[in-house]
Amino acid sequence: MSSPNTYPCSSSALPSSPQPTSVVASSSSTEVPASSALAPVRGNKRIYAGFVAAPSLEEVADSVVSDSGDESETTSQELARLRSEIHSSQAAQAIAEASFTKEIMRRESLQMACSSAHREMKQTQTEVHRLRERQSSVLQELDAFNVQVDVHKELYQRLENCIKSAEDEFQRLTQYTSPQKKVFTATVATNTSQIRRLHHLLSDSDIADDSANTRLERRNEDIRDQVKRVSSTNKALCFSTCELNWELLDVSGQTRDILKRLYVMKDSTMSGENFAAGLAWIACREGPEEQL
Repeated sequence: MSSPNTYPCSSSALPSSPQPTSVVASSSSTEVPASSALAPVRGNKRIYAGFVAAPSLEEVADSVVSDSGDESETTSQELARLRSEIHSSQAAQAIAEASFTKEIMRRESLQMACSSAHREMKQTQTEVHRLRERQSSVLQELDAFNVQVDVHKELYQRLENCIKSAEDEFQRLTQYTSPQKKVFTATVATNTSQIRRLHHLLSDSDIADDSANTRLERRNEDIRDQVKRVSSTNKALCFSTCELNWELLDVSGQTRDILKRLYVMKDSTMSGENFAAGLAWIACREGPEEQL
């Protein structure tokens, strides 16, 4: 070859492949590490097999050139084809590295998602444990409530039995008292009619017993009323004629002084009869009823 050229060569960036290694082609023999695992190159399988087995790029070029025995027959077309194969392998390596980078990023994102999922799972487990404890306490409370419900049901049943027995006793007493009530009602009606007859009889007897004593008592009452009216009229007349007999009225000295002052200070517009009637009324209030 007329001029040395450098061609970096590396393996495909797959997850199981090691780090890529570079191969430098020059006029001197450049060695390719035997331990490097090269990915398949798109193109001729024979060229790829020779490329893997050859220790240098010159031998790779010799392997792809026809065995005519004349080195001068290697044309620029063969070198160009070889370069295109190398470029295609480099392009495949770049694509593989990009895919490997994407795979790494995907795996990292998956690991982050997995860590987040683990945290959420732990939180969920904690929440489930708390909910189970809460469920256990709720079940215990429910059992206690069920016991209370059973007790209340039993008490309700007892009350129902008591009510039934009371209703039966009430029916029995009603059946027993119904004829007694009828007998009592008939007895009361009989006694009422007897009392009514006795009342009429007593009324008739009172009318019949209206004797002379009763008539005299009524006559005395009428006379007393007339005497009271005459005494009142007489006192009013004494006041009007200024001939009031204080001894007859039997009033106290203080009341007598008050009456005198009232008589002296009487209103000129008040008639003598009205003033005398007022004084007589005051005097009557002071004296005993028997002397009126």
